[in-house]
Formats: sequence, C-alpha cells, structure tokens
Amino acid sequence: MPPIKGHLTKDEWGKLGDESKGYYVADGERYRLDVQADTGWAFEDVTALRRAHDADRHARKSAEGTLSAWTDLGVEPKAAREALDKLKAMANWTPDDKVREQMEAVKAALSKEYGERETTLKGQLDSVTSQLESVLVDSALATAIGARGNHKMLVPAMKPRMKVMLDEASKRFVARVLGENGTPRISIKDPSGYMGPEELVEEFARDKDWAPAFNGSGAAGAGSPASGGPGGRPGGMNLTLKRSEMRDQGRLNAVLAEAQKAGVKPSDIQIVDG
Repeated sequence: MPPIKGHLTKDEWGKLGDESKGYYVADGERYRLDVQADTGWAFEDVTALRRAHDADRHARKSAEGTLSAWTDLGVEPKAAREALDKLKAMANWTPDDKVREQMEAVKAALSKEYGERETTLKGQLDSVTSQLESVLVDSALATAIGARGNHKMLVPAMKPRMKVMLDEASKRFVARVLGENGTPRISIKDPSGYMGPEELVEEFARDKDWAPAFNGSGAAGAGSPASGGPGGRPGGMNLTLKRSEMRDQGRLNAVLAEAQKAGVKPSDIQIVDG
C-alpha cells in the first residue's frame, strides 16, 4: 500500500475513490489530509516555522563566531563595545576634549602605579618600624635594669607594657609605660611627665612576686656567673625555666621560690627554649 500523502493536487485528488476523497479537505488550490490534533500532534504547514528556525540558528552561529573572535583576542565584548562607542564620540571631540582625555588617562595610570607602590612601601615601613620599636624597648629596658636583675626573666615580662612614642617636646621617639587601657601612664615621680622604663623596673623590684628576680647586692649583674658548684650554681643545683613558661606567673613564682630556698640567685636560673 503506498504511503498517504499530506497534500494532493486537484488532479491527484480527482483520481481517488469516493471513500479516500473523504479523508481530504480543500486547502486553497490543493487538498490537505484532514487530521484532528491530539496531545500536541497536528498536521500543519511548518514551512514558515522552519524558515524562522533556520534563520535563528544562522544568527546564533554568527554571534558565536563574533564572540569567539573577541575572546581569542582577550577582550570582553562589553569592553570592546564601550571602546567603539568612545571612538565614535571622539570623532566629534574638540582639541580641548582630546587633551582632557589624555590627561585623565595619564592620571589614572599614575594613580594605579603609585597606589601599588605606596602599599608596598607602607608594608616595608611598618615592618621596619616594628623592628625599631622592639630594639628601642629592649635597649631602654636593658639600661633601666642594668646589673640589678635577670634580664632574661624581666624583659619579656616588662616589654608588653612598653610602647615607643614620639615625645612632642624633644621630637624624639622614647619608650613609655602603658596602663591597662593602653594609654601612657603618668609618672609618679614627676606627674607632669610620663612614666619611663626606670619607674617600671622600680615597681617590679618592689613587687614580692618579682623581687627574687633582682640581685640583693647588685654585684653579680644580670647573667653573671656566681660562685659555687658546677656551672656557678651552689651545690651544683641546676634550675631552668622555659621561655614559654615566663608568662605563666604561677610557674615563674614556683621557680623563683625554689631558687630562693636553694640559695640560687635569679640571675643564675637558666632560660631554655621550649
């Protein structure tokens, strides 16, 4: 049986039997198969729809080709469009407009360059400043403690309470003692000025918890060897304190008490890493 055609000419339709003719309806100069639409299926002329689909597919391929060309050049289409629009606008610019645009471009380039350089230099300056502050505080505390006590024990405890600041009168940077709120403490000896490392050392020396860290006679000095057994320690006793324990007040007090009981000077306590 030959396949059923969707459309017939008048001659083709006229050659059909009466029963077969009933399956077709007139459609202009032709006859169309009379099919009822069902669940989305229908017998329609899709010529126009196919032409539209082909045109859309062609436009899409053309757009993808154009986009690929810009992408291969490393240029965003939006940026390219903005640049083209600007070029069109520049065609109507006056000489003053062109000079102004050049100045803005130079300004933007310099701003970016020096902004990055400023960030780098600021980081380097902060690093150098931090190191100098640490050195200044260490030096100020070393001078204030002198030969009175154990530098290895006292400096780490005092240093967090110190900060380098600019003295407005002398225009020099000096180490000052900070209070609990982070502001410089007023000097007890001279209320018109600020407390320095010397007064902080005096406070520690008067504190019973820190008194063992100071030499009673002041003769031995910080870190100086004392007479006695091996290693300059009476009876060969070897007391050590880890650096990580120096901020533990309880552990520090225990070691100092043990040293005092054994007759060992605080300056003879060994500070070890750990």
